[in-house]
Amino acid sequence: MTIEDKRKEIQGLIKDLAILEKQMNIYISQSYFNSQPIVSLNFFDPNKKVVDLIFKLSDVLLIGALTQSPVLLSGSSGSGKTLLAERMAEFLFGTNGYSRKNITPDMNEQDFIDIDFGVIKDGGTLKEAMKADALFDNPCLIIDEANRAPPIVQNRLMQILENNIDLKSKIIHAGVLLEKNLYYHWNILTLNYGVEYTGTSAVDRALKDRVTLDIPIDNFPPNLDDQIMMIRGSLVSDEVEKPSSVDNLIYQIYQKLDNLQLSLEAE
Repeated sequence: MTIEDKRKEIQGLIKDLAILEKQMNIYISQSYFNSQPIVSLNFFDPNKKVVDLIFKLSDVLLIGALTQSPVLLSGSSGSGKTLLAERMAEFLFGTNGYSRKNITPDMNEQDFIDIDFGVIKDGGTLKEAMKADALFDNPCLIIDEANRAPPIVQNRLMQILENNIDLKSKIIHAGVLLEKNLYYHWNILTLNYGVEYTGTSAVDRALKDRVTLDIPIDNFPPNLDDQIMMIRGSLVSDEVEKPSSVDNLIYQIYQKLDNLQLSLEAE
């Protein structure tokens, strides 16, 4: 592929992304709308003019999906974390393209493991029969209320965020196989904060260190105009057709990004 071919390919992906972003914001705004800037950047274009870039909450989540970067949405109960995560996952991967795991204080590691008893019946060992729960087969997993996980389960969550699940030294890769040794699996965690919220555990620092994008959602509350937009969106929600999954575009861009050679400054 020539440099010109690569340039045209990238321009095509950028065009597709612009259309995707517009459709995404329309779809999500039916039930959640937040125009507050999360990140602001500025740079000089080739004509030496200053260009300002503003990334909203949905933009940051889209970046997380394109780069397979684990996202943490933290905030008070009722702030819309899970709703936003579900709408985003539904738009990108379809209704059946994501899984949601609700964490409870009484969970243990076995809640993430499935046993194929047919293997044991045929004379196989327990290790051979162990496999990751089917919820890891989808390209996206929402882990809801992660701070309710006891320490032993938080250890398992660390493996999940790395998309490599260790079942008695048997490594299971989460997500969708795109090409040899390259899987796609995007994780979104939610944490509830507040003195009134019971049944929580201290979150292991190592768990938070495995999160790439940490968004304290209470710091960016929807303004009055956003709330009006959400009301309007809810009134027309039945008229807006649910989009088909756009996962192939997500996978394509992720593979392109995975093959990019970045400088230390860019990383």
